Amino acid sequence: MSIFSWVEGRRQGVQSIYQKSGQPCSDFGRFLNQHASTQKIENILWKQLYKKSSKNDHRHNVGYGGVFGLKYSPDGKLVVAACERDAVVMLDPRTMSVVNKREHVHTKHCNTISFIDNLLFTTCSDDGNVAIWDIRSMREEVLKLCGHTSWVKNVEYHKPSKCLVSAGFDDNIITWDINNLLPNGECKSEVVLTCPRLMRMRLSPDGNSMYISTIQAVDLIAIHNLEIEKLTTDINKLVLNDEFGDYFVQFNNTQVPVN
Repeated sequence: MSIFSWVEGRRQGVQSIYQKSGQPCSDFGRFLNQHASTQKIENILWKQLYKKSSKNDHRHNVGYGGVFGLKYSPDGKLVVAACERDAVVMLDPRTMSVVNKREHVHTKHCNTISFIDNLLFTTCSDDGNVAIWDIRSMREEVLKLCGHTSWVKNVEYHKPSKCLVSAGFDDNIITWDINNLLPNGECKSEVVLTCPRLMRMRLSPDGNSMYISTIQAVDLIAIHNLEIEKLTTDINKLVLNDEFGDYFVQFNNTQVPVN
């Protein structure tokens, strides 16, 4: 007898076959004591109320260690995971089934995913490189961007300039003009800002602001009214006053404190 059958029987006043005649089965505690052990009822409750069906269990182990980055495609049709063991896994967000995957996207950990459009996305790695991929064919990268000298922790797409912007533990923020390749097939790049103890960099969705986090403090450094092409002249570099001091903007041989 399931717990639901018992409850329905009690509602209708149906007697248990084990119960003495003339005594309606209406007391749940008496029913437990007379007709089933507590453990049995607990098992029934677990099976009926708490145990999840495998069909509804959407937990999925992609099989490549920790997931360091996760991003929806702009159209919402894919979820792409950047994995610890140098792999990219694409999943259907409705079923969480693996649609495609690519191993050895870098030579070290794959850190983050960033979409350029519905078809192109970027990865970055502790090997110091950035790669652009096409979801329609993952056999090889569309473009490999080499310029950082240390771990690259995140990449952003700057819509107004149509450039990629990457940040690494070499303290550099680099722009990549992916729409104008050089004759040798490489991508023109430029270090637009240097920030000591740089951790992460993010752009606002409209591309008008840049936010920088560092290991130095809990505060964010925000650059508003951003013109990425003029950043090297607007701000030469961020300077750390001393080991545990404040940040200053180096501008025209003067230092302006960052407030």
